Amino acid sequence: MGNSISPLRRQQVIDFDSRTSGMSVEEFCAQVGISRASFYRIRRRAEHEGMVAALTPRSRAPHHPARVWDESADERIAQVRADLVAAGREAGPASVWWVMSQGASVPAPSRATIARSLRASGLVVPAPRKRPRTSYKRFTRSAANELWQIDGFEWRLAGSLVTVYQVVDDCSRVITALRACWGGESVDGARMVLQEAFATWGRPAAILSDNASAFSTSRTTGPGATEKWLASLGVRPISGRVGHPQTQGKVERSHQPAAAWLRAHPASTLEELNAELDRFTSYYNTERQHQGHGVALTPLRVWAQTPRALASPAPIDLERLPAGGGPISLPDPTDPTGSDSAVDRARRTVMSNGCVSYKDRALSLGQTMRGIEVTLIEYPTRLDLYDPDGRRFVSLPWPQPTQRQQGNRSTIDTKKPPYRLIPLPPRRPRTSHRS
Repeated sequence: MGNSISPLRRQQVIDFDSRTSGMSVEEFCAQVGISRASFYRIRRRAEHEGMVAALTPRSRAPHHPARVWDESADERIAQVRADLVAAGREAGPASVWWVMSQGASVPAPSRATIARSLRASGLVVPAPRKRPRTSYKRFTRSAANELWQIDGFEWRLAGSLVTVYQVVDDCSRVITALRACWGGESVDGARMVLQEAFATWGRPAAILSDNASAFSTSRTTGPGATEKWLASLGVRPISGRVGHPQTQGKVERSHQPAAAWLRAHPASTLEELNAELDRFTSYYNTERQHQGHGVALTPLRVWAQTPRALASPAPIDLERLPAGGGPISLPDPTDPTGSDSAVDRARRTVMSNGCVSYKDRALSLGQTMRGIEVTLIEYPTRLDLYDPDGRRFVSLPWPQPTQRQQGNRSTIDTKKPPYRLIPLPPRRPRTSHRS
């Protein structure tokens, strides 16, 4: 590039004369280590702009920058964040950017600029380094009411313990219920909150919870009162893995903005607390730009644009579902056709190469599945694979004829239809580093 050429080299280019040097332009450029294009560019600049200009590299700054910021931008960013914190709203870079971009005469800084400004001002503490987002497997239902997540968090009200129950739709992230009750988590509290949600939003196909006794005991002593009640209504109860709160990550994450709102709007009675929770629910569903959906998409807007799933019209027989350590979200062992019954089942963790091994066969599931625990259910005529949420994502004829023999093993590629029922997430496009 011409801008990287030193003033001394530029002077040599300007002084060069092929008649007296006995070299051609090509030979001279090879000797001094510049391109012919740079040679003629410097000569033209010396002719039209003068010697001094030709010796000085041009600025690499854009001629017409899209955004020019001064010190007042940092002040605006800090003020918007302070207003959001005072209102009990989320005040991260994305939230600050959204507020600054609404109806302002001055264009808003980018989210990256806002993040740097907040760190430089000491308003946020950089989070510790985490695994890259691309290393996580996202599980999101495709229809509203296909799956709800329920959880509770403790709150202190006038020195007494209160449990705030929160229910979130997995697909749209709509808060379907947010209610505080005296005492710790209980079956009665969970049922009351869910009944309120059913009356407003309808019954979902399934509800995911942790293994607290108020929600689920299927992994320890068998289905509990809440699970039996849900099953009687045609709602399939699902329990997450023990010690793995990430399974209920959506509702766990939604506790943070709810708690921040309550801290900014303190209440002295249970009635006042629930009134504030109602206000927060309205803000969360209708105003807050949910980063899980992208910019300018609220949970309620996503809810209105997606299809609806329905609960089972008949009660669910929990006794016919897997008990103990397996997730009870897996299907009835009886084949949907009514002709076949499961003959075997197993649980495997996908290896680093994207494969799982089952009965001397290697099943290639794809690199995006590595580290994920899957459940395999074998029928006389097929093999079904389920993800940790209980979704069937692969169904292939079984046993299969041998493919690509490697000793006594063979590899079956399940990454594409007709075997894969749920498509893999799109691969990130490669970025070019060429200048």
